[in-house]
Amino acid sequence: MMRFKYITSVILTAALVFTLLAVTACDSDSGTDANGSGDRYGGSLIVANALTPAHLDTDITTDSTIGQLMFHVYEGLFEIDENFMPVPHLAENYSLSDDGTTYTIQLREDVLFHDGTGMTSDDVIASFERWLAVNGAGNNIEPYFVSIEANGDYEVVISLSEPYAPFLSFLSSVVANQKFTVKPKTLIEQFGGDIMTEHIGTGPFELVDFVPDQYVEMKRFEDYSPHPGEPFGYSGEKIAYVDELIFRIVPEQAMRVAGLQTGEYHFADFAPRDQITQFENDADIQTFIVSPYRQSFIIVNMGHAPFDDKLTRQAMRYALDMEELAFSMVGDEDFWFLNPSLFPPGHIWHVPEGDGGRYNSPDPDRAREMLEQSGYDGTPIIILNSREDDIESRGALAIQSQLEQVGFTVDVQLYDRATVVEQRSQVDGWHLHLSQFFSPDPDPQVYGAWMGTNKWIGNWDDDESAEMDEIFTRMLSETDYNARHAIVQEWHEYFYETVPYVKLFDFRQLRLARVSLQGYENFAFHTFFNVWLDE
Repeated sequence: MMRFKYITSVILTAALVFTLLAVTACDSDSGTDANGSGDRYGGSLIVANALTPAHLDTDITTDSTIGQLMFHVYEGLFEIDENFMPVPHLAENYSLSDDGTTYTIQLREDVLFHDGTGMTSDDVIASFERWLAVNGAGNNIEPYFVSIEANGDYEVVISLSEPYAPFLSFLSSVVANQKFTVKPKTLIEQFGGDIMTEHIGTGPFELVDFVPDQYVEMKRFEDYSPHPGEPFGYSGEKIAYVDELIFRIVPEQAMRVAGLQTGEYHFADFAPRDQITQFENDADIQTFIVSPYRQSFIIVNMGHAPFDDKLTRQAMRYALDMEELAFSMVGDEDFWFLNPSLFPPGHIWHVPEGDGGRYNSPDPDRAREMLEQSGYDGTPIIILNSREDDIESRGALAIQSQLEQVGFTVDVQLYDRATVVEQRSQVDGWHLHLSQFFSPDPDPQVYGAWMGTNKWIGNWDDDESAEMDEIFTRMLSETDYNARHAIVQEWHEYFYETVPYVKLFDFRQLRLARVSLQGYENFAFHTFFNVWLDE
C-alpha cells in the first residue's frame, strides 16, 4: 500500500502532538464495569447538545454540529488515525499508481447498511458522485476528477488528472463535514442533490427520529460489523454498547449543566469554563478539557467596501489585541493560548514564524493611520454572529469595542444560528463574522476550500485572491514533505499580508459527564461509540 511521500517521513512527529487529543482532565475506567461483570450493554445515553442542526445531511453543510451527530450513523472509506493520517475504514486497503493519479480501493465485504443491504462498489460510486457535486471538499477535487469505476462488487478505481496530494486527507477530513461517507445507491437516487430527510448509513448507530429544535434519536445497529483496528476518533473498532443514543437540543448552558447535575443528562458540551473548580469537586461529575480543540477567526467579507481594500483589513488587524480578546471571549488562561500558526504546536504543518511578526501586534496609532489612508468613510461595519454561542457573542462585542477605538463604526447583529448561516451566504448585509475552525486539521489544503477566489463566504475576487489560488495550486501537487512545507510557510506569510481572515487564538473546550459514563474518548469531536453506562 502506497502513501504520499511526506507521510512516512513525519509520522513519528505527528504522533507526539495528537496524543494530546486523548488527554482528559480526569481518569476513567476503560476496562470492565465496576462490578467486574464486563456486561457493558444496555441503557439510554442522553446527551445535552448545545446547538440545533438545521438538517442532518452532512454532504450539504459545513456545520460541524451535524457532523458530530451523523458520524455516528455514517462512515467513510477512510478515517483519521491517532496521527491524523487517513487509514482505510470501509475500505479494506488501497494502492496508488506510480504516477500518483489512480487509486485502486478494495472494499470490506462484511459491511451492511441499516436497511440490511450489503455495501458494494455501486453504493460507493453513487455516493462519491453526489459528494463531488454537493460537498465543499468534493467541489475542490472535482476539477481534477477523471473517473470512478467498479472492478467487481468490492473494488473501485478512482482516476485523477494529476497528482493530488491531499486526496485521502479530504476523504477522511472531519473538518466542515468534508469527509466522504458512503450511503446506499437507492438513497442517492431518491434524493439526488437535495437535502436528505431519510438517512441510511453503515455506522454503529442508526437514526430513529429527528425533531428539529428538540432531539435526535438513534439506536444500536444490531448487525454492525466493526473494523478490527485500534480505535481513535472515527477510525478503528466502534461498538455501540448503549441501546439508545439521544441528543437533546438544550441551547441554554445553565439548563445543560443543571440537567447533568440532576442526572437528567449523562453528557453536556460547552460547559462554563469559569466553573471548572466547582465541577472538579463534584463526585458525580467528570470533567474533560479538550486540547487542541478549535481556533477562533474573524472571517472578512471582501465582496464590497470597505474590506475589499487591503489597507482597511490591515488596519483592522493592527486594531486588535488578541490577548485581550481571549480574556474577554474565553477567560481562564487554561482554556486558550496564542498561536500565529494555522496549525497547533507540534503538528507536522505547524509554522511558528509564518506571520512575519504581524500576529498579535496591536498598534492603535498605526491602525488609525492606515484606516485614514484607505479612505474609510464611516460606513457601519456589521458583525454578524450567533447569539447561541457564548464565545462568538462575547467576541463580537469585544471586537466592536477595539475597532471603535481606532475609528471604525461597528454594528453588532446577533441572531439564531439558522438565520446567521442564511445571511452570511449573501454578499450584502454583513462585513465580519466570527467562526471557529477545527484546530488539528489533517492537511493544509483543507483551507483551500475557504481561502482564495470566491471561496466559502469571503467573496474574495481580485489579483491577490488569484495569487492565493496559485499558492494552493502548487501545494496541491507537491508530495515531497520538505518542499510542500516551504509552500505552507509561504502561504502563512501571504495570509498575514493579505488578511482574508484574522487569526485570533486557539482555545480549549470543557465537557462534563456523569461518572456513570465510562470509556469516553476525549476527542475533538464528541463520540459515543465504545462508551457504556455503569449505573
